[in-house]
Amino acid sequence: MQHETAFPLTRSPIGSAAEQPLNVVVTGYPKSGNTWLSNLVADVLGCPMLGFWGSGAGRYEPDGRPLLIGCHSVSKAHHLPADLGLGRAADPGLKVIQVVRDPRDVACSGAFFFDHWNLKKFHGSHVDCRHEDALGAMTHAVLYGTPTYPCCEISWSEYNREFLGHDVHRTRYEDLLEDPLGEILRILEYLGVERDQNDLFEAIGRQSASSVQACDDKKIRFVFRRGKAGGYRSELSPALISRIEKGCGELMQIYGYSNDRQESPEVVAALRILQPVASPVGLLRFGEEPHAYVLVPDDLQGVSHWLAGPDLAPQPDVQKLLLAEHGIEVRGCVSDRALAQDSPILHMDATAWRPELLEGARVVLLNLEDLSVALSPERFQVELGPLLQRLDQDFACVHLRCHRLGSPLEVPGFGASVPSALQATFLRRDRWEGRQSRVAPELPHPLELVPNQGAHPQMILDPAWCPGMEPSQQSLARIEDYRLSIRQTEPLRAAYVPPAEDPAQLIRAAERPSEEELLDAFNWTYAQMQRLTRAPSRESAAASLCQPSAAGLQELATGKPFRLSRGYKGLNGEGIVERCQPFFFHTSRCLWPWITVDLLEECTLYRLEVENRSDAHFHRARFLFYAVHAERAFAREQGLPLQGIGPSFNSAEPRTSETELGGVRGRYLTIFSPLCTYLHFSALRIFGVPVG
Repeated sequence: MQHETAFPLTRSPIGSAAEQPLNVVVTGYPKSGNTWLSNLVADVLGCPMLGFWGSGAGRYEPDGRPLLIGCHSVSKAHHLPADLGLGRAADPGLKVIQVVRDPRDVACSGAFFFDHWNLKKFHGSHVDCRHEDALGAMTHAVLYGTPTYPCCEISWSEYNREFLGHDVHRTRYEDLLEDPLGEILRILEYLGVERDQNDLFEAIGRQSASSVQACDDKKIRFVFRRGKAGGYRSELSPALISRIEKGCGELMQIYGYSNDRQESPEVVAALRILQPVASPVGLLRFGEEPHAYVLVPDDLQGVSHWLAGPDLAPQPDVQKLLLAEHGIEVRGCVSDRALAQDSPILHMDATAWRPELLEGARVVLLNLEDLSVALSPERFQVELGPLLQRLDQDFACVHLRCHRLGSPLEVPGFGASVPSALQATFLRRDRWEGRQSRVAPELPHPLELVPNQGAHPQMILDPAWCPGMEPSQQSLARIEDYRLSIRQTEPLRAAYVPPAEDPAQLIRAAERPSEEELLDAFNWTYAQMQRLTRAPSRESAAASLCQPSAAGLQELATGKPFRLSRGYKGLNGEGIVERCQPFFFHTSRCLWPWITVDLLEECTLYRLEVENRSDAHFHRARFLFYAVHAERAFAREQGLPLQGIGPSFNSAEPRTSETELGGVRGRYLTIFSPLCTYLHFSALRIFGVPVG
């Protein structure tokens, strides 16, 4: 055998002189096995692997075609069919092999690769990214795309959907692992060449995972991490697996990937214990904060204690009210187990329950902070199932609400979206005895919808939790009142803008950028300013254009789709541009957050107007840049500063930035920041005219 490790290709080209020169491109979504398959095909053909398609310095003709060495050449790519010339008169020697990998494994492989290489390369060695965060970020890239990771600007589904219907050879990473010889023979049939089977066995051995791991080149070993399928089962959390299966389900089915989530009758039965039933009494609300309140059955006579677990005690004003109006004293449940004989109200976290705490309780307020365990039947039966089954013996749920923001979960067989966290109110079953009245459950309950409370919309539970429930007219009216109230600016501004004499309170400690982050943002901004001083004058270029009058300009952004670097917690990462108070989108906090507006056609753009968030957190809109681009992805180097981003934009005064665009052409406009921050605007307007 001539090769001791992977990659070396020192043999003379194999193949008869009658073979037509082939320009083979192996393309696929990042971390799908592109490099492995490219090298394997090159080894089998006996020709060089030229690296990335269209980028090899000194190896490509001016028109982008590779210089053939020997008879054939192989390149790797992450390009779309249109980029490769498919669908139009193309090079007859061009052969495209599409490699596809399970998106769940792509997320794991990409998280490892970009965590250890890309973040430090692009953001500096001071960045400390936990692997759990990298898994979440790469899952987001697989689902929505992101410019943070090279070649991941679009989602896994969008990328692979583009190849459907094109004349390419499709190879699944998993099939290549299971039957490499069979896959290579099918590839050779597509290429129209033949090779001796002994040569194929040798090439497969040289490019195998074991050979790669024995290679002396650390870079090669790093690119090829494990070479296995299904590793996501031990790396991804059930919640991330569920998100990928839901978001990529259609394309996964087309490409032959099954959904791991199977219905568990035990999990479904346990979740049904949380479905509210008609109560013998109404509910009382304790607590005015939008997400720090509880609804308790109006059955407090004879209750003298409220036993609260760690960090669950009501606010001091609520404790005073409980003692003054109901004679109920709040105490810690760990130190007061003996008080269980007093029929107390018990407020506990699902992770801290003990059977003896339930013995004498009349009401149980249960916080379920991580319902992603419902996606793992084994974990569920250990962590949550026993508690719900024990509660079901003596208690019934009379109210349920979302406890905090988070991506909803789809539990197979349950029939309702499951929030990541819930708060359930249970009443002891013997309290129904001798009472004829019944109060039907409502989701949401009217007491939940308190207008002008908090900066976030109320989290509404999926009505499917209560089959057959019809909200009362009162509840419907309160929902509409709440929907309107969160769009009103002044009450929210009054509640959440600190006094002018203390502007430092605008920046919460957790959001205050570090010196390194500010320095990075300043250095990047300064470099952009230097580039602009060396570039041709935008004014002189714009002067040659015949700009329409203001009356001739159209507002192009309203009603058009937008994408985000990442949506804030439970909010969408995509939507439609509209003017909405206090904001019409909200990104997660991350490095280089962005919003891209798709105008759906090429346009000539003259002016950009941005209105900052209207209720609070004005300070987050700093170091803002825009880029106009023709393709979906944007390059940060295209960034130009927004005009008017100063003290007035970052305050409670009128907060509108107006930027002259100078007649630049493009289909997409992206606004971004080099800081680690959030983006959220109340309006975004782009003025121009369609090119057509």
